[in-house]
Amino acid sequence: LDMSKFIEASADMDDECSRLTISGEIDLNTIEVLEPKLEEMLKEDKDILIDMENVKFIDSTGLGTLVKLYKDQKARNRKVTIINTRVNVRKIFKITCMEEMFNLGGENS
Repeated sequence: LDMSKFIEASADMDDECSRLTISGEIDLNTIEVLEPKLEEMLKEDKDILIDMENVKFIDSTGLGTLVKLYKDQKARNRKVTIINTRVNVRKIFKITCMEEMFNLGGENS
């Protein structure tokens, strides 16, 4: 089953950081579409900015993938910042105590 219709991810690199814009749902079924993009971004060795304005849902698989990304980045003294989260998605980061990890308290979040 093609899961790419449930998620869309586009990457944009500049000198400062790698920006990933995600739309749809981040879950067990769609993570296989997202993971290659994240691997690609890690190779750039830049700070990563993830725009989640159009993410409707994230489950524990999605959170686990983002935590792995955070750990990989931290090991390289790089950051992962998530911006533009919807209220329901933001709540999931809050109840799992991950807001600070991804700088969700900052502006644009």
